[in-house]
Amino acid sequence: MIMKNIKSISINKQKQNKMKKLFLFAAIAAIGFASCSEENFDGNNGNSSKKIQFKTMVGKNNNLKVTESNTATLKTTGFKVTALNTAAENFDGSKAYTTEFNQLAVTHDGSNWIYTGDYYWPETDKLSFFAYAGDDAGVSSFTATTPGFPYFTYTVNADASSQKDLLAINSLNNVDPGATNTPLALAFKHILTQVNFSLKGQVTTLQYDIKKIEIKSAKSVGTYTYNATTGVWSAQSTTANYTYFSGLTNIPVNTSSVVSFGNGSVGQALMLLPQNLNGVTIEVTYDIKNPSGSIVKKDKVATHTFGASDAWALGTKVRYNFTLPVNSNRIEFNATVDAWDGDTDVNGTLTK
Repeated sequence: MIMKNIKSISINKQKQNKMKKLFLFAAIAAIGFASCSEENFDGNNGNSSKKIQFKTMVGKNNNLKVTESNTATLKTTGFKVTALNTAAENFDGSKAYTTEFNQLAVTHDGSNWIYTGDYYWPETDKLSFFAYAGDDAGVSSFTATTPGFPYFTYTVNADASSQKDLLAINSLNNVDPGATNTPLALAFKHILTQVNFSLKGQVTTLQYDIKKIEIKSAKSVGTYTYNATTGVWSAQSTTANYTYFSGLTNIPVNTSSVVSFGNGSVGQALMLLPQNLNGVTIEVTYDIKNPSGSIVKKDKVATHTFGASDAWALGTKVRYNFTLPVNSNRIEFNATVDAWDGDTDVNGTLTK
């Protein structure tokens, strides 16, 4: 009889333990933009029949020709996440930790965020999560060495038309959510700088055919280190030149029709490392034509050079509004009237 009771208690305890095991991710990823609207949608938690409602931040400019991420694009790319266990201590970069999992690939199946394997909340320990998404191919050397915040190296794609947004987020000191089985919310942030342009001509009657826009001598490799807030970039090295668009026909602009490039009507935005811009230049190559179509200037290059105090900040959009100069001689006229070439007397006789 005693053995039967012990067996019954053991079985009940096992059931209780199973009820306590909660899936770590049935997660939502929310992406914040400088200008955002809110959208609600429903999802199902794979470990519960209870319906869960999530709230996401979705950018307003989703229809534009840019490779900037939003919640919808994140569902197609997925993300990678690392979980660090600091036992009873709060994660602050100075405490020792163990790794629960490293760069776990999380994808979306149309309803839920899923991953391979089973990971469960520790009963009492605290977990801190570090994730990135968007441009997985550009990330290398992800490192989590105790103590300290994780970091990774990122290389900007040399082909401007293939550049992608890069997102990151950390969520510190999470504990078992208990019976609510609340999924972990990851609010991803943009950690690159998005660069765009708007161009117009200096003279109304001329046409300016844009051939290319280039950014020269920009840093292309850097180290991103997570911290308690948005993270920081450092160890930037290697310079590169980026041709803003190629394969497009010449884009005419004039003073009455400003053309927006990037996060606008033509091409796509550049996604570049936040950095100090001392020594970086922007060059616009263009032809200038008369209304008749004759060339005034061919392959003219206008340059903007940055100074020591200029910088691109993490997670910001920058738009450069440039007026394209002519720097060519306009046809001018100077009309005068010469004096008569002297007087001539003619003598003659009139007849009837």
